[in-house]
Amino acid sequence: MIKFAVDFDSAYTSIYKLGSGLVLSEPTVAAVEEGDKGEVKAIGQDAYRLIGKTSKNTKIVFPVFEGEIINEKVAISLLSGFMKKVKPEKFASFCILFSVPCGTTAETAAKYKNVAKACGAKKCFFVESPILSALGQRIPLSDSAPCFVIDMAGGTTNIAAVSLDGVIAGISVNFGGNKISADVIDFVAEA
Repeated sequence: MIKFAVDFDSAYTSIYKLGSGLVLSEPTVAAVEEGDKGEVKAIGQDAYRLIGKTSKNTKIVFPVFEGEIINEKVAISLLSGFMKKVKPEKFASFCILFSVPCGTTAETAAKYKNVAKACGAKKCFFVESPILSALGQRIPLSDSAPCFVIDMAGGTTNIAAVSLDGVIAGISVNFGGNKISADVIDFVAEA
């Protein structure tokens, strides 16, 4: 079974394949045809290039906002497209480990699970992002010496005390890199 770790963030989706490393990092965006069908015309980098250049019949959709899947249908199309890019074996079974914000609710986890299953994943797991951030930075985790992690993504910032046992205490706030960029632009525009 092929194993993937997926950071399905508001700004970028990153996919790590066990044994291969990081295999995809593209914007979490889709170009969708207006109307009843709502057909997805482009995803990721191809859709990002269309921002500000689409006709009135096409809208740009960001299906993940502040760590929440807000458009499940588009999220399924987006992740399916990404998985086709990184999973050459057409019928190979695979499992997904999602990086999720601290304190993710059961409702949010269910949406992620629905998206994974619709994309063909046989199994779906979740790990809070501060733990993955600590492991990614090769911070040694132990039971006796917890560490403090701040993980700032596009739509959320996760702050947590982490030990080998997991998140001791943590919070996810809806303030990320996208908000900071918008605030800087507004500040410069007013100056």
